Parts: sequence; structure tokens; C-alpha cells
Amino acid sequence: MTIFVTGAAGFIGANVVRAFLAKGYDIHAIVKSSTNIWRLKDIEKKIHIHAVDLSDLSKLTRLCTHINPYAIFHFAARGSSMEDADAAAIERVNVLGTLNLLLATQKISYHAFINTGSSSEYGFKKRPMKETNILEPVSVYGATKAAATLLCSVFARNEHKPIVTLRPFSVYGPFESGKRFIPTVIRAILANTPIHVTSEKVRRDFVYIDDVVSAYVAALLAAPRIHGEVFNVGSGIQWTNNQVVQTLFAVTKQSVPIEVGAFPKRYWDTTYWKADRKKAGVVLGWKPQVSL
Repeated sequence: MTIFVTGAAGFIGANVVRAFLAKGYDIHAIVKSSTNIWRLKDIEKKIHIHAVDLSDLSKLTRLCTHINPYAIFHFAARGSSMEDADAAAIERVNVLGTLNLLLATQKISYHAFINTGSSSEYGFKKRPMKETNILEPVSVYGATKAAATLLCSVFARNEHKPIVTLRPFSVYGPFESGKRFIPTVIRAILANTPIHVTSEKVRRDFVYIDDVVSAYVAALLAAPRIHGEVFNVGSGIQWTNNQVVQTLFAVTKQSVPIEVGAFPKRYWDTTYWKADRKKAGVVLGWKPQVSL
């Protein structure tokens, strides 16, 4: 069976590609022509890679019609890092790109369309984030991901399509960008250099990539009976950055100087960030297996 994956060269996308390739699926991966495919390099010849821009609806439609996928996994996105501040480009990829993918596959009788949302859609909350919460994003990225989720829900309802959205929280693990928090701390420990972290009060819900991949597998199996639904993919446990560092010290059995508060607070940092994962447990039968 054929799997169609956008954003296949990204962190979560590449791990999902590898998981379904191992299960024997025929993988068609969509990447931008300018994308570095280092995460897929060793399996490049085992999958079909297409350099297609999601803003090109006619080309995207022709490709989707030709492939006629059994399932679609949508990971392509922009704006999740501070370095990417181009609001127009973020909107073009996250909103228009999602809309074009929905339109390009509208006439295909696929088994499942799994959209990737974000915990950033919620904004700041004081209780575990539930799928029924009002969305109050505090960034352009969060706002555009919320818009994309709503578009998917509209198509699921109006077109009776098996479209599901998963909202990952702070994912970590193999193939994660080296600029992100946990890889940065690991490198500092290995190099014996000081670690700068945000205030002790800043918290995140960290979830391991293998658990996230298993959520996508569960969503694929369940999609035809849960179209239009949204599910949190988080551990349900929040950690301060300092707690993560101390955990890494324990794992590596070594430590380096740590300066709490030396890393400047970003506008999306908050003292509470935790997933309510009950719905995924009840409906998808999913729960994380790997502790921090």
C-alpha cells in the first residue's frame, strides 16, 4: 500500500517514513527542492522522493492523482523556530499548503489523511491542554497551525473524509535538529562546557519520537471511524529545563556547570505546558511507553 508523506525530510516526518518503510509500505516522500535530506540519505533509494512545492496546486494534484495513496501524512510546516520569522512564508506553507493538499486529494478515496498540528495552537493554559480548549495561539506559527487544523476538520465534516489531526507536544529523539534543547545539552556534556537554560519556572511536556510514531500508526488504523477528530500526543508530564539537564547528568554519570536563567526567556515560554492525553488513550488506545 502506498503512503504519501509531505515534510518527509523533517524530524517527525523522517521517523514516520522509516517506520512505515520497515512495515513494507511503498513510500512517496514530498520535499522542497532546496531541502537537505540528510535524515533520509541512507534510505533514499528505497523510497520515491518528489520535489514538489505545496503552493503549486496543479502539479500537486497531478502527482497525488498519479500516486493514488492509501494514506496521507502531512508534516510540511514552517515557523517552529525563532530563526524563521517570515510570517507570509509561514502562512503560505502552513495554511495554503494544507488547503492545497486537501484540494489535491479531494477526489481520492484514501483510507486516512493524518494532519500534524501543534501544541502551540493552544496558547497559554493553566490546566492540562484538552482538545476541546479554546485555541489562543501566541505566535504566527501557532495561529497558522490552528487554521490548518480547522481546515482539515471542515473537509472531514463536509466531504466525509477520514481526516485526523495529531497535536505533538515537545518531541525529542533520533534525527532531531542539533540546535534544539536536548541535543544541545548532550553536546555540552560531551564537550564539558557550561549549559545555559531558561528560568527554573519554564516547563514543557517532552515526548519521545518512538511514542509519537506509534500515535501516527494508531491514528492510521482508526481514521475511518474518527474522521475530523483531534488528538494530543504528549507524555502528560511537564518538566523544567533544569530537570531535563539533571536527568541527562544522571544518564551520562557526569555533569557540567549549569546557569539557570542565563538563556533569555522567549515569548512562547510559559510556566505550564502539559498535555491531557486521555482522549488518545480512550479512542486510539495510545499511551507513551518511553519515560524521559
